[in-house]
Amino acid sequence: MNIRTVVAGAIVASLVGLGIAASSSGGTPSQFDSGSIAAVTTDANGYSPPVQLPFSNVASVNVELLWPAYGQADLPYQHAVVLLSSGAFKVRWVTTAGKLYVGRLSYDYVATATQGAPPPTTTAATTTAPPPVCAPITITAGGTYSGCYQSSATGTPAVTIATAQPVTLDHATVNAKGYGVTDSVAGVQLSVFDSVFTQQDPGVANDHRAIALYHGEASADIEHNSFTNTDGIWLAANTSAGVTLASVKVDYNVATNIGRYPHETANFGCCVAFFQLSQVRSAVIEAAWNKVTNVYGQSSEDGDNINFWNSGGTDTTHKADIRNNLIDGAYPPGGTNDTQFTGGGINVGDANDHNANVHNNTVVSTTNYGVSGVSAAGVVDTHIYDNLLVNDGAEQASAFGNAQEMWNPSGSISATCTATGNSYNWHRSTTDATQYPCYQSANCTGSVLVSTTEQQARDAWESSRIAAGVTIGPQ
Repeated sequence: MNIRTVVAGAIVASLVGLGIAASSSGGTPSQFDSGSIAAVTTDANGYSPPVQLPFSNVASVNVELLWPAYGQADLPYQHAVVLLSSGAFKVRWVTTAGKLYVGRLSYDYVATATQGAPPPTTTAATTTAPPPVCAPITITAGGTYSGCYQSSATGTPAVTIATAQPVTLDHATVNAKGYGVTDSVAGVQLSVFDSVFTQQDPGVANDHRAIALYHGEASADIEHNSFTNTDGIWLAANTSAGVTLASVKVDYNVATNIGRYPHETANFGCCVAFFQLSQVRSAVIEAAWNKVTNVYGQSSEDGDNINFWNSGGTDTTHKADIRNNLIDGAYPPGGTNDTQFTGGGINVGDANDHNANVHNNTVVSTTNYGVSGVSAAGVVDTHIYDNLLVNDGAEQASAFGNAQEMWNPSGSISATCTATGNSYNWHRSTTDATQYPCYQSANCTGSVLVSTTEQQARDAWESSRIAAGVTIGPQ
């Protein structure tokens, strides 16, 4: 798998946002500021689109490319910044030919102020305000929170929601060795927008999901965020009877290397995923236009990238909708050669799952399976259709991988479950030329064999996203 998609794990901090005064000493006043843009696609010559700044007289631009830490492959550092007369700039990667996809391009710049009468002489007031501090927070009142929240203790979440009033994290930064965001009361109504989650190495095997709500949450809306090295998003019931949420939305997020660090295998730590529901029902469940990239040896999808367990919509007219996602990579922990690896792509066929549509997704290099509509007993009204499923087996060979799973180990599958019109190019290893479209094939109809490679599948998804006018990651 030729990974050319890299998602930045940090954003350059704004000098203005940090309260640092911006003026040149003894000369023309200057404006210092910073910004970032997500999901940059270069042209065939390696140039980014123009980035327009709010000043026409930009003196210099410094582009910062901050990649996920701990060894993820970087794009070339050699790049040139081209200033345009309109106050815009472009970036070109000078050592890379052809198109390039960049998850986030961050920059800071200096703009000279408009010339005119000299400003009056003033004496700057002395300030003793301390710099921003990233620390854990317990939220006890509803509202919007946009700070930097960090915990270096595995047993202390960076953010604890302790109110049933609506809480929004907007442009927040969350760093943790344990949970990033979790709840401590029932009825939590959580929205998370345009925020950056980064998992620190906990040093021990512990549960360290980025977002974990399991005390009887009421709703969750998680959009336009980035997740680096985390254990993903987990929404769960607090009783065996399950929980019904008003709505669940997980859209337009970018995630890199789910399960990077060792995690518990007992209790709730098992089977981490980018997005997992456990005994959750809702009339509105949506996961759309998410981009998940797992690198072999730097991730551990011991579960599924997207997994429902005893979860789904509320009835046949209110199904969960899983669509237009790019799921790229599912491998054993630490790159161990495990041909019995059971993780995979998108699974809405786990025990007693119900009322779900999985369609128009692109799933590549997920080793064991691409999409699963049924893989356990009690599953009803699940439908997988019009997905593109490609696996070349180059990173990890599989003893039993298939593009689609439609089987019940306890007997026949429900007639209400279908798999139709999915496209596949699925091999278990680079030395096995056999195609494996479905297990069991009698339960899959209209499957289409294609010659699409893994990289072509990634490129096609990226093109479709751009054509649809969809932006992903923090804005």
